[in-house]
Amino acid sequence: MKAAVEDLLIYGASYPDTLKLIGAVNAEAPAFRVAGYLDDLKAGRETSFMGLPILGGGEAIEEYVKRGCLLVNNVFSTTAARRAVAARIEAAGARCATLVHPACDLAGVEVGTGAVVMAGVLFGADVVVGRQAAVRMGAVVNHNNRIGEFAFIGPGVTLCGHVTVGDGAYIGAGAVVKERVRIGAGSVVGAGAVVVGDVADGAVVAGVPARPLRGGGTGP
Repeated sequence: MKAAVEDLLIYGASYPDTLKLIGAVNAEAPAFRVAGYLDDLKAGRETSFMGLPILGGGEAIEEYVKRGCLLVNNVFSTTAARRAVAARIEAAGARCATLVHPACDLAGVEVGTGAVVMAGVLFGADVVVGRQAAVRMGAVVNHNNRIGEFAFIGPGVTLCGHVTVGDGAYIGAGAVVKERVRIGAGSVVGAGAVVVGDVADGAVVAGVPARPLRGGGTGP
């Protein structure tokens, strides 16, 4: 028996890759019919994005919830902004879609509600991707990793084995995190950094090897 195709709204009219991801999911097995976008900044100023209508801002969520629409959180600018949008979606009683590219091997991988996993992501065994986390294109997530809620793993990031990424942490494109390192909640790792030691909660680190720009540093 075929699963029903569900109506879907994308919250955040800025990142086109999500629409491409939905297309890949539908090509494997039709699952979503995209009605359009909601965007607080563009509503009333722009009418469309990627060929689909901008139907309003967050105030329109409840109307579409009544119609049975799912929502996708397409806000990735900061993890705090993503968390705020998720709270607004959940407060309206909406259901959040979980999007995983169909080519990803999810054997031994647990993916939380509302997470977005893009094309080309490679997972090892015994991996947890938290609720509303984002794993962008080409990331390598090795065995025994734990990615917290609302965390952002940028394109081309490599997480070696037994890495813990705290809730709301942001790891920029191309960064490498050594095995058994903890990336603290709400911390930021700059693009291209090589992290060889733990990063404190709320810290900002960058460089090769990564050094603190703000907050707690890293060490072997």
